[in-house]
Amino acid sequence: MASSSAPSLANLAFDEICRRLEVFVAGKKASASFVCGGLVPIDVHTAGGSIPSKTTLSPPVRICWRTDGDNMRELTLPLDSQADSQAESGLRQLVVDCEPASFGKGQQDVLDPKYRKAGKLEPRSFLTSFHPSDFGILQNVEQILLPNFNTDLENRLPFRKMHAELYKLNVYSGPSGLFRKHVDTPRSENQIGSLVVCLPSHFEGGILVVQHEGKQVEFDWSHQSASAIQWVAFYSDCEHEIKTIAEGERITLTYNLYVTEPVGRSIPPSLIVDPKSMSLYSSLEELLVEPGFMKDVRVGDELHPYYTSDMIEEDEGSAAEQDWPGEYRPETTWIGSPTDEEMALGYIAYGNEPSIGTVYSYAALIADIPPFLERQGHVLA
Repeated sequence: MASSSAPSLANLAFDEICRRLEVFVAGKKASASFVCGGLVPIDVHTAGGSIPSKTTLSPPVRICWRTDGDNMRELTLPLDSQADSQAESGLRQLVVDCEPASFGKGQQDVLDPKYRKAGKLEPRSFLTSFHPSDFGILQNVEQILLPNFNTDLENRLPFRKMHAELYKLNVYSGPSGLFRKHVDTPRSENQIGSLVVCLPSHFEGGILVVQHEGKQVEFDWSHQSASAIQWVAFYSDCEHEIKTIAEGERITLTYNLYVTEPVGRSIPPSLIVDPKSMSLYSSLEELLVEPGFMKDVRVGDELHPYYTSDMIEEDEGSAAEQDWPGEYRPETTWIGSPTDEEMALGYIAYGNEPSIGTVYSYAALIADIPPFLERQGHVLA
């Protein structure tokens, strides 16, 4: 007869799910933040070029460029659904006026339409009303992609800023525009990545695939290609490709991202970053749709810090427990084990023999996961 203390099959299955999550999160520490992306919806009721009060919306984007005859042409995107022949002619003219886009191979620029088929305009040849700083894109990319320093204090210092330099306007046209797998060539030692902004123009296909250390994230911009500005930022050593455009015009602005000497303070993240662009998203989504994962309980509700202390448990443990009593939370499931305490700060300990004291601290981040029936139907919506 089986012992009553033996774990049930349901408990064993739950433990296995938690183990998988622990392994996955641990594996993401080095690679989860190699890419991020999002979108800025278009406010068609705002005049092109003027920024609305809510910077999460963008007015239609204007592009002005120089033609071969040294004349200036102008195009506003997205094209109206009832676009007249002049607007459609402007889009066709932009495609015609672009030069064939090359790619770097060794120390040479190579033209090969089987590897890359696209058009380009150099920054000196065009102007645009769009800038990523107007919508908080750069500030949010900084929070995710800027490299960490050795300490949290250094990470919070205001000199960690990013500068975007416009590099190219590219047009990938259906039915054959593409760019096969490649890694960008950094333009200076201060460049850490690239920002690609897809302007609102209808197209189908053209999925962007970004890979890093065996991890892969795909960006399918075709579904909202005519109604939103969509963007992605990634490190310079990421391999990426653009799948074949089936139809339409995929128009992008590419910016080189550099670390610079900045002013000001860190800016908190906002919803302009699409959580679906983070590589942890899909794995968490798979867990949350499993009925056996957190079926009947709600787990966690806040961030619980452990208080910093340099006490010796044998001498002062009872006093600390009296002042800061622990709280038993049977509904909390730990993923992984507590990490080692990290040094928080040093101080002068005064007394008969003054000395340097050290304070250690660590914290636990508790996520709130509703029961299955409560989260069913709107998992990570």
